[in-house]
Amino acid sequence: ANTWTFNIYNMNYMYFSGLHFEGASKPGTGGKYHYGVYMHRTDGYAYFNKCSFTKLQYGTHINSKCWVYGVNCQFKDNTVGFDSYNTRGHYTYRCRFEDSSYGSRARRTDHAYAYYNQHSNVRYSEDIFDVKNSYVYRCQFAAKPATNGTIAASDGVRVYRSGATITECNFDSPHYGVYGYQNTKLQVSKCKIRNPRAWSLYSTGTNRRADNVTIEGEGKRRVYGVYFNDDKGGTASFKNTTIKGVSYALAKGAGKVDFKNVEATDSYMGIYNLSSSKHFRLDPTQTLKLKNNYFAIYSYQPPSSVGKIELVNYDITDNNYAMLTYYSPITIDRCNISGNSFGAYINYATKADIRNSQFNDNQRKNGTTSFYGCLVRSEDTNIKDCQFNCNRMGLDVGVIRPKKADVKEGGAVFAVVVVDLAVPDIGVGCNVCVIPEWVAAGVSTVGCGWR
Repeated sequence: ANTWTFNIYNMNYMYFSGLHFEGASKPGTGGKYHYGVYMHRTDGYAYFNKCSFTKLQYGTHINSKCWVYGVNCQFKDNTVGFDSYNTRGHYTYRCRFEDSSYGSRARRTDHAYAYYNQHSNVRYSEDIFDVKNSYVYRCQFAAKPATNGTIAASDGVRVYRSGATITECNFDSPHYGVYGYQNTKLQVSKCKIRNPRAWSLYSTGTNRRADNVTIEGEGKRRVYGVYFNDDKGGTASFKNTTIKGVSYALAKGAGKVDFKNVEATDSYMGIYNLSSSKHFRLDPTQTLKLKNNYFAIYSYQPPSSVGKIELVNYDITDNNYAMLTYYSPITIDRCNISGNSFGAYINYATKADIRNSQFNDNQRKNGTTSFYGCLVRSEDTNIKDCQFNCNRMGLDVGVIRPKKADVKEGGAVFAVVVVDLAVPDIGVGCNVCVIPEWVAAGVSTVGCGWR
């Protein structure tokens, strides 16, 4: 019938054990919707033990200031499985959710706990809205292929405006592994995410931390690692984390970041510095390894929203492009950008300050072509005490071509200063330094050892 099997109110304690609730057909088919248990104005607790809910619009919907427990229960082919709203606590233990739109959903409650649950082909598996503190521990999330080989979208843990701690969980082929929006806390540890279909970890808000997390993609485009953004300027912390075989391993938005023993490898972009990032810095306090990526660092920030990029005493080796940036002012100091196919490519920067750094042996790797150790296009370029050794082309310095109205007598309006470079002559076509003829009049070179 189009009504609740049990409609309960004004009770203190309710205990359900071994009951089976089943609709005549899956929700929405035949114009019929079937419902399980509805409770409101109930104190104490509502406890479901070894119950099953199948083909229901709602398995449970508890709207009361009580504790809600689901233990060893089964949910299959439902629109919403285990649902609570405005409760004191939402607790699930060793429950199984299959082929449903929502698995376990907790909204506007003080606490939510999910222990040892299993989710298979659930669109939103653990769904947490406006919960002060939530804990997801040792749960399994899987999206299984259909008979035609396609995999339906299936999110593991979705956290909105809540605090969440997620520990020792496995995610197999999720759409989003963990999706967080405006979180007060999101801490993910000892989790494995395999073959993501969208973002493995996506988070906006504050107090974000990932520790001992492994993300492994299939090397396909349009699948992603970690996105983090904090408009309040907080710090996202990553420790003992490995990301491999995705499009963007780490996408940095607003806020700061701290890396400790992190690897981003075999991906299209190791780091994608987004337009919302106002300051991105890598230095010896950040232990981040970028290896075998197409772009180790990629940054595109439109002129209307540029942030500063700083690399200080940091090495980038064994990638296709070490870095490709657009528009952002950049500092490279005491860095080793060597052993890539392409070195540092800096485009349309308002300022480029490069000093005490090495750009060596950036040549053909893994069947790719190669070209410059360092290419700079900037309005204001300062390069000092750098070494270019055994690149196909050592250094290419130019400026953003000015409009005719910006060209004054004696040269264009720009500054290029190149001082004390070591550019050994080790063969024809190696380490040629290029300064376009049309800007040469505005270039100051002092003590440079190139031919």
